[in-house]
Amino acid sequence: MAEAHLVPPHNPPPPGQALEDAPLDLRQYWNTIVNHLWTVVLVTVAVTAGTTLWTLRQPKIYRAQAQVAVDFNTPKVLSEVREVVELGSLTAWNNRAYMDLQLAMLRSREVSLEIARRLAEDPTFVPVSERESALRWLPNYVRGVLQASSDKDSRIVNIVAEDTAPERITRVVNVAADVFIERNLEQKMEATVGANEWLVGQVDELEGSLEKSEVALQRFKEEHDILSATFEDRQSINSQDLLALSKAITDLRLRKMELEVREQQTQRVMAESADGGLGVRALPQVYSNASVQEHHAELQKLRTERADLLSRYGELHPKLQSIERQIQMQQEELDREIQLILEVERRSLSELNEVEKVYETALERAKSEAFEVNRHEIAYNRLRREQTNNERLYEMVLRRQKEADLSAAMKFNNMRLMEKALVPNTPVRPNNTRNVMFGMIIGLLLGIAMAFLLEFLDNTVKSQADVEQKLGMVFLGVLPSIKSTTGEATPEAKEGTARSPSRDLHVHLYPKSAVAECCRALRTNLLFMTPDAPLKTILITSPGPQEGKTTAAISLSIAMAQSGGRTLLVDTDLRRPRIHKSFQISNQVGVTSVLVGDCELKDAIKSTEVPGLYVLPCGPIPPNPAELLHTARFQETLEKLKEQFDRVILDSPPVGAVADALILSSYVGGVVMALRCNKTSKDMAARTRRALVDVNAHMLGVVLNDLDLESKSGYYSYYLARYGYVYGDPEGEGTSSAKAA
Repeated sequence: MAEAHLVPPHNPPPPGQALEDAPLDLRQYWNTIVNHLWTVVLVTVAVTAGTTLWTLRQPKIYRAQAQVAVDFNTPKVLSEVREVVELGSLTAWNNRAYMDLQLAMLRSREVSLEIARRLAEDPTFVPVSERESALRWLPNYVRGVLQASSDKDSRIVNIVAEDTAPERITRVVNVAADVFIERNLEQKMEATVGANEWLVGQVDELEGSLEKSEVALQRFKEEHDILSATFEDRQSINSQDLLALSKAITDLRLRKMELEVREQQTQRVMAESADGGLGVRALPQVYSNASVQEHHAELQKLRTERADLLSRYGELHPKLQSIERQIQMQQEELDREIQLILEVERRSLSELNEVEKVYETALERAKSEAFEVNRHEIAYNRLRREQTNNERLYEMVLRRQKEADLSAAMKFNNMRLMEKALVPNTPVRPNNTRNVMFGMIIGLLLGIAMAFLLEFLDNTVKSQADVEQKLGMVFLGVLPSIKSTTGEATPEAKEGTARSPSRDLHVHLYPKSAVAECCRALRTNLLFMTPDAPLKTILITSPGPQEGKTTAAISLSIAMAQSGGRTLLVDTDLRRPRIHKSFQISNQVGVTSVLVGDCELKDAIKSTEVPGLYVLPCGPIPPNPAELLHTARFQETLEKLKEQFDRVILDSPPVGAVADALILSSYVGGVVMALRCNKTSKDMAARTRRALVDVNAHMLGVVLNDLDLESKSGYYSYYLARYGYVYGDPEGEGTSSAKAA
């Protein structure tokens, strides 16, 4: 027979330690939802149904809407004529402010009264007999149902009303749109008429002011003998003279400063010449002079001829003496030319000084004349400015008054009805589809929250993670639920009830089932825990009753026997023994009979239909089980059994019920705790572990019992994948085998 799949135990963390450093595992959340799927479904259905009923009972609300287009510029029939009521500059801020003003006007009480009055006059809306009473409630009704809005960058005003009567709100919206447009035109006309009356009065007043200012200006001209043309020309001439003299003096002073600099440079060069310098010929005005350059060139030429004659004839030769005379004459001419240039510059500087004095005198005279003219100009300009301002104001107001007359005559409106309200066919509220979907989403969220709440409140052991992480114990394996012929899971037998032997012997009867496979895995894990010192005695216990410890003990014993060794199953539950019923053997003699000396050990041990498996039943139930187990006789008996058998497995009472298991745990090589899935609480399991540890029991680990592989729970998906399909079922092993995955 092939060995079972190994699930090696490992060292778990200490009990109660939270795995804070573990990464977030979304599968845990998904498993929680799957485990409580019916709760999620029921809550979702309940909330959805409630939302649907609430939605269907709500009154149907209809909406009617009309649209009014607002033009920020009225049509320009006359391009030069401006409206009296201006909409402001074309900016987003001004346009938004204008739209807000119009919306506020539409929601005003005055407009609501006008809309109510028109609705009351309509016999199709309000009967004639009820017209007076309707005027008392219609304004408030209109203000209650009517709404107006516009988008941020839109010129469209949306007029909307909602009510249960579609024809009524359609009429309200259309009347409101008409009143809105008409009120806008009336507002403009009222402003235009009022502005026109004010402008007429301003025209008369400004006409009188203009006449007074013209008379005052004319009187000033006559008193000072000033003609407009002559006065202005005189101002122009004086200004031109001042500008010309100022420019001439400026140019003269610049020329004068230039000559003064040259004179200073000449004096410095002459001083340097006395000390052996280059002399005045180094001055720019001298050096650049054409005549000086010509004399200098001729002088150089003569000196060259003199040097040539001197080398050929000597100093006394007539030609050399002639050349000397020519050089002397040429040098004198050059000196006179240089002196002339310097003298011209000195006289030019003197002349500029004289001219500067003349210009300054003329400038002072021109300034005096200009000051005289300015004294008359101040008074003249004041009178002239007053007359000009009055003239401009008069012309502007007169033109605006004519524009106001034309604007009042044209009667253009910058609002128009863009879309009339139509009678709505379908309600806008309640939105059945949206409400139901919203209720479904809320229900789903509440169902999921309820699932997590139930999961949080559920304190039972459900998975390997609970055993290792919450209890801090070694996980040895699982024992799936054993199905009956009716397909129901078989829990631990209740007190005084019979149990089918075929269920306890399931591993023997169906060796290819998932239960047998899990028992072989459990056997392998136990054998590999102590490979060097074989584990001879094993105690199977549980925190409380009905947790499957007897089934686990029988199944493990069968698996041990199937491995080839001699295995003995001892029923040490001296209070509620059941092993003899499972193997259908007599319970007249057993453990208690051996301990009290009524029979020999060999007579109490019974063989079973399982090859290699023997059973030592409980025997007659004693009045003092704990005292009987706590004797040297029992220890001696246990030692004899260890010598005769390869494995001795003891089925004991629950730890939480009596102290028998704690006594037995000190005699055996190891203790296996059976926990029933979804029944044993974590607190009870933790207390059982603590009680066993306190008596120095060797805890081997935990077997998770009654695990339903056919469940869709997310906790058991791993085991379903491992054991759900182990072997085929060609021989028809019955419904006891787990169904294929």
